[in-house]
Amino acid sequence: VAVLVVMAGTVLKAWRWQTLFFPDRIPFGRGWCVFLIGQMLNIVLPARAGEIGRIYYISQGRSITKAKALSTVVVEKMVDVAMLALAYGVAATWLATTPIDSQEWLRGAGRGLLPLAAVATAVLLLFAYAGRRAWAGMRRLLSPLPHKWQRSLDAAAGQMIGAFEVLRHGPTSAKVWAASLLIWVLSACTNVLLFRAFQPPL
Repeated sequence: VAVLVVMAGTVLKAWRWQTLFFPDRIPFGRGWCVFLIGQMLNIVLPARAGEIGRIYYISQGRSITKAKALSTVVVEKMVDVAMLALAYGVAATWLATTPIDSQEWLRGAGRGLLPLAAVATAVLLLFAYAGRRAWAGMRRLLSPLPHKWQRSLDAAAGQMIGAFEVLRHGPTSAKVWAASLLIWVLSACTNVLLFRAFQPPL
């Protein structure tokens, strides 16, 4: 059952990533295959280098640029940090009602996680709703650069900001957040099922 839950979670992760390319349309089969390649590379390479593989493969032979692919992965990770903070809140609330003595390690985890989640959420909102204005202000600093470089940076910035602006589109944003919540629920279920199957001394 745990294996089936992991498979369902992987399908959801691939679908969420595909959704982040809105309004561009990527066939689910291609997104699923590239996502699995990234997962495989994460297993065999250090520092989650498989994410670089995802960015490279999804941008081959299509209208998707590497800048757009990179920003979808960044948005995905930021949303996951927000979901992790929510999971922390749920766990902390539940543990407060139990006799388990876990307050010190729980507070230690929160001291690092909650500020990070707050920053990630703030950056998501900033780039989603004011990204282009912020870039217009920053672009003045690039005026000494050659015009060719400025055009290239403009194009890349527009592609990257576009992935954040997906969260301004109501139906797409709802899909991303709902899928993220379900992904984290399935991840928790995987652990529970494995604990019940192997009964480790916790």
